[in-house]
Amino acid sequence: MLVQGDLQGARALFEKVLEIRQRTLSEDHRDLQTARGNLALVLGDIGELKSARVLQEQVLEVFSKTLPDDHAFLQLARQGLAGTLKRLGDLRGARKLLESVLEVRSRTRPDEHYDLQVTRGNLASVCIQMNDIGRAAKLCRDLCRGVKVRLEKLEKLHSPRELEELAFGAELATSKA
Repeated sequence: MLVQGDLQGARALFEKVLEIRQRTLSEDHRDLQTARGNLALVLGDIGELKSARVLQEQVLEVFSKTLPDDHAFLQLARQGLAGTLKRLGDLRGARKLLESVLEVRSRTRPDEHYDLQVTRGNLASVCIQMNDIGRAAKLCRDLCRGVKVRLEKLEKLHSPRELEELAFGAELATSKA
C-alpha cells in the first residue's frame, strides 16, 4: 500500500496490526515497537506529526529500557524521532537525539558506513537551521571524508566499467522514485 501511495489504507492496516500486537504481545516486545514505528512513519507522511511523535516516544522509551545503548534499533528510534521533532520545529530536541546517535555510531561504525553518513547529514541540516554553521561545516567535512573512503574502497573492488554501471543503476532508481 505504501508503494502505491495509499497512505490512508496503510494507516488502517498498521492501526489494525498495532491493535492486535497490543493485545497479544508484552509491552517490551520488539514486534509491538515495530508496529508502533511503522504507524508513526505513515502518520508522519500524512502530516499527523504530533501523533507520530507520541508513538515514536513510546518506542524510544521501551528500547531505552530494554536494549543496550549501541543497539541499532535504539539508534533508529532516536533518529526517527529526531526527524519528527525537526519537522515539528523542535530543533534542540532533534539535535540532542542526533548528537547521541552520532556519538554511538562514531564508536561502532567505520567512518565510511552509510548509517554514520546519514546521521552526519541529518545533524548538519539541523545545525544549519539553528545557525550553527561551524558545527555543520565540520559534519559536512566528516561526511565528505567518509564518502571519499567509501568510494576508494569501491574503486578497489570494481572496474571503472562496473562503477559506471552501478552509477547508472542508481541514477535509474532515483529517477523512478
